[in-house]
Amino acid sequence: MSNQNQEKCENDVELLHLLKQGDNVAFDKIYNLYSQKIYHNILRVVKQSDLAEEILQEVFLKIWDKRLSINIESSFKSYIFKIAHNLVMDLFRRAAFDRNLINRLAIESNSSFDNSTEDIIDFKDTQKLIDEAIELLPPQRKNVYLLCKIEGKTYQEVSELLNISTSTVSDHIVKATKLIKHHIKDIHYSIFIAAIISKIN
Repeated sequence: MSNQNQEKCENDVELLHLLKQGDNVAFDKIYNLYSQKIYHNILRVVKQSDLAEEILQEVFLKIWDKRLSINIESSFKSYIFKIAHNLVMDLFRRAAFDRNLINRLAIESNSSFDNSTEDIIDFKDTQKLIDEAIELLPPQRKNVYLLCKIEGKTYQEVSELLNISTSTVSDHIVKATKLIKHHIKDIHYSIFIAAIISKIN
């Protein structure tokens, strides 16, 4: 280990001792030492400066809250970067259930994906997803959808065949189409999340 690295390690240990005692000045120095590197690492993944800043603040909030449990004998750099990594992973897990959040991520992150990922999201197994969604429809709605969209019958023909009004046929088609679109969109969001996480790991 070079003299410079050894001196840095000794300084880190001294700062951590003070931090564990609740020293705000030591905390500020640690923030100044690590915040920019951590911020840029987070930004490289989430692509959104405001999200990166939010996660950065969470990182140092955790450092302060857990200061008494910090192991001074271990690498603090590895420790703090691990916290940042875990918080980024938590963000993407939350995004799976938060459409507003995933939309924020998608705006910036789509451009960073390679073509193969985009192909997966946009085209792969689309027909299979449609078939799966059709199976989720109530029996009568499924029957109407298959007759109109698969067999190509008119609303009037289906109306006469099933002894229901054309407006009822139309209502079934509208609701069936909505469910199918939502099903495909949900699967695409899941693939999108998996693709993002694969970029992190």
